[in-house]
This record gives sequence, structure tokens and C-alpha cells, in this order.
Amino acid sequence: MAPAYDEFELKERQRRSPSDAIISFPRIRRNRRTSACIAAVIVIGLYYLLNSVIRLLGAEGSRESKTVTPRIRFPYLYSTLSTTSAAGLRSWNQNVLFIAADLKAAGRLAVTACEMSKHNRVQVHFALLGDGSVKADDFQNLSGLGPESDCMLTFHDGTTMAQLTLPLLEKAVKYAMVHLHRFLHPQVMFIDTENENPVVSKALKETARSSGIPMIELPSNAAEKLRWMTRLGSQSLRAWNRPKVEVFIRCDKHHGNLERLLRSLQNADYFGIMPSRITIEVGTTSPLHPFTQEFIEGFSWPSRDRIGIRYPIFPPGSDSVSQAIHHVQSFYPADKDTGVLFLDPNVELSPYYFHWLHYATLEYLYAGYLEGADYELYGISLTTPKSFLNGTGPFNPNLTEAGAYLYATPSTEAVLFFPQTWKQFFTYFQWRIQGILMPPPRIHIKRNFTLPDVVPSAEFTSSWLLYFTEFAKARGSFMLYPNFGSDFDTEVLAICHSERPSAANYKMGSRNPGQNEQRLIQGMAILNSLPGWNLPRWIDHSFRSIAGEVMNGSTLEVAFHVYVSQCTTFCELC
Repeated sequence: MAPAYDEFELKERQRRSPSDAIISFPRIRRNRRTSACIAAVIVIGLYYLLNSVIRLLGAEGSRESKTVTPRIRFPYLYSTLSTTSAAGLRSWNQNVLFIAADLKAAGRLAVTACEMSKHNRVQVHFALLGDGSVKADDFQNLSGLGPESDCMLTFHDGTTMAQLTLPLLEKAVKYAMVHLHRFLHPQVMFIDTENENPVVSKALKETARSSGIPMIELPSNAAEKLRWMTRLGSQSLRAWNRPKVEVFIRCDKHHGNLERLLRSLQNADYFGIMPSRITIEVGTTSPLHPFTQEFIEGFSWPSRDRIGIRYPIFPPGSDSVSQAIHHVQSFYPADKDTGVLFLDPNVELSPYYFHWLHYATLEYLYAGYLEGADYELYGISLTTPKSFLNGTGPFNPNLTEAGAYLYATPSTEAVLFFPQTWKQFFTYFQWRIQGILMPPPRIHIKRNFTLPDVVPSAEFTSSWLLYFTEFAKARGSFMLYPNFGSDFDTEVLAICHSERPSAANYKMGSRNPGQNEQRLIQGMAILNSLPGWNLPRWIDHSFRSIAGEVMNGSTLEVAFHVYVSQCTTFCELC
């Protein structure tokens, strides 16, 4: 039986065209659940469609990047590294490395590297890094490092053949350093941070820090001002950043010269290394003048947190023991590399005084010369003695050539004491004054501390120098004094002005107010006055006994053993 249709439905079926009846779907009654399902299906479909498109585009981009990014290779590096000495495979050797990626920086380093290679104290290696835009052959010919030059160094071409972006250049520098360190084990690395690419400098510093390679950042004028550096050995260069100096200034009643001293300290040339701290001690009976106080408050070199002012609560006693105790306890080394530079407030320093201190310290303290020697070096003076221990003078070193000489008695005006020696003297001084400060019943051993061959002056015996000279004589220790040849009387490293005598000076041989002042050394006069522009070897030094007599190494050794054999118990402590 045919289904029954109402009147409205019949009219609707008659209105439809025959074509509409070909495909017919049942009518669905829409509600909220149905609409939500349809929307969810549409969203899921769009998500999968967009995800497929993104994956397709990413795959095409990665294929393009792989084709554009060059592989970092060093086609010319192995040919020179493979010919280096087998000593480079050991961690301790004589190899030093100059490295650069910028042509301007490389040109400045090439001058210092070539000069250093001519003295045969180190094995110099020069590595040029960079991309294909750097032509190593052209640089060698222009800088004088080619095979036909007189520079006795090994050149390593660490350039790549492809053009590198900055991120890739940083990676290339680190990769090249891995190969250089594996074959050379350099004791120290030289770079020119002022002209080098900052990205390369950062990569080199990070690599040097992780590999444990000391780095020396040379200034742009290193070829001229640091020419003495090319005379150092590999172990001295390795210790370039180790020595630290603390400055100690004890003011007397005359404070006018303190400002001049501080300005000379600030204006000196420190080539990236400067004193770690400055301590100024002011006497309790003589407060600073308001002008001097204002100058110190505004003085910010090397930085405000590294400047200290000391005001003792009680002044030291008037006796010699109290004065010596007050001076000795003013400093104690923080570590084995921190020495103390005692300065008289009346001193004015040469702009190149720190060159002399650093050069001599690296040459004699860190090069290993003193190992196993019967005599040692305990400090470096910037001034020369004014008189002998007995008060006669003037002091004459009687040297036939310029350079330096060794003398047992320390200076008082401007002198650097090495940390290990000052620690040992500190222990000796504590033991030494027990015989003076302790009651007599507790002293069971009679000790003789008389210095041989000389009768010290009254000014000398009333200062701390007496105890230090006893200590130095018993240990066979000496201080290094400068002697700059024909200009010795006119050009010096430090001037102790004589407007008024200083309490830090024990007045022995002090100058008269009307005496002509000397000139401070400028420029390369320090190196020019040395024989062959080199400091004398330790065994070639000229020695002066306490009495001022000229001695060589053999006679000094005999005299030292004779003195120690006649010495009493205190020599065992030394």
C-alpha cells in the first residue's frame, strides 16, 4: 500500500524538478550535539592538513641548509703540525703560540713573534686562522714570515677554503685550537685583543680557559714597549699573569709628597697588569692634611675597593724592637705569588718601573734558575744603596758593565720583597725577638747574631734592616739592584726626593736638600742599557758582600759555607 502524504508534502514533491530527484539524502534533524561533532571533524582535518604542510616546508628548508652550510676543514694545517718536534706531545715543553684571524692583528703579532724567535729560548709557532678570504701565502710574504726570512718560527695555516659566517667562524677557531693543542701543547698563547675580531677573541679565551693554556693579551704597542718580553723563556712566559704586587706606603709627618707618589703610580705603564692593592698607613701623631685627605678620597686607581687607609690606634714605641715589629707585621703574603712593594712617600717612580719589576721577577723567580742554588734572590730594588752598612759612602758597585748586581742588604726607599722570602723572614723575626722580649731565665742558649766583616752604623742597628740582613746572610740571599751603565748617575727607576727626610728611611746616607735630582727613565732606556738587551744570567751576576766587596759565585759559595759553619742555632731556623 502506497504511503500516505499530506497536502503540503505532495505540493513540495510536485515542485521539485526531475533532476533534483536523482540524488536524494534523507533529511537529518540538526541539534547541538550534531553541530559540535561536525565542527570537531573540521578542526581535526585542518590541523592534520596544516601539520603536513609545515613538515613538508621544514624538510625542504633543511635540505637547502645542508647544501648551503660548508664543512669546516683545514686542508693546510696537518702538513706543518706533523713536522713539529715530538716534544710538543709533552705537556711541558718550550712551545709558545701566536694566533690570529684578523690580518691587522696578525701583522702586529708577527713583529713580536719574529723578534722572540731570534733568541732561541723558546720554540715559536704562529697560526693564522680564518676563512677562504684570508690568503696565508700573501700574509707570510708581506709580514716577513716566509721561508726566506730570518725569523726562526714555524708557520701554521689554519684557514679554511669556504666563506664562514660569524657562528661558523667561532666553531672553526675552536676546532683549529683542538688540533693545535693536541700537537703543540703550547705553554702560553699570545693574541691581540685590540685588533682581533671579538668573536675570535671570545672563542680563543674560552678554549684557552678549558685547555689550561695561559693567555697573554698583547697591546698594540707591544713590539716597542714590551720588547724585553721576547728575551724570556717558556716557563717565565707561562707565569706572565701569576705575580701580584701589593703596594704599602707609610707616611710620616710630611704628607706633601704623597700626592706625587700616587700620581706616579697611576701614570705608570702596566701593560694590562697592575698592583692588586694600595695600602697607605698614616701616623697617629700626624693626621693627613685636608688637601691630602681630599686627594686620597678622590683617588680611584686601580679602583676604590683596592685602596686602603690604615690609622694605627697606638703609635709604635721609640725603641728599635717596637719599630721593627711595627714594620714587619704591616704585611703578610696572601699566597705564594703576592709580593709587597714598600715605598717611601718621598719617592717618585718612573713610568716604566713596573717593566723592570715584572721582567726581573719572571726571569729570576719563575724560570727555575734558583732551584738547587746555594744562594737565592729575595727581592728587587728600584733604587741603589746610598752608603755601606757602616755609614760610609757613597756606595759604589764597581761594575765594569751595565745591568744589575746582587747585594745582601735590602733597600728602604722602593723595594719589592718576594712572598716566600717574606714569610720565612716573618717566622725568623718572631723567633729572633724572643731573645729580646722574653725574660732572661727562659733563655738557655747563648746565641751570637754578630754580622761578620762589618760594624753596622747606629742608624742601621736601630731599624728592622738589621734583623733582615742577619736572615739574608744566614740564608745566602741577595737583593737585585739596577745599574744602567753610563747614565747610572742621571737616569733611574725611582727618585727619593730630599725636601725633607722620611721616617720610613732610617736616615743612613740621606741626601742633602741642595743636591741635584736625577731623571726618571723614559722609553726603552731600561733595555737599551743592558748588555745585549738581556738581563745577566743568574750565574753571571756580580755579587757584593755585606762590606761591599766584589765577589763571584765561587768565592761567595766558600764564604757562605764558612759563615754557616760558624753560625749558632739561629742559622738552623733560617
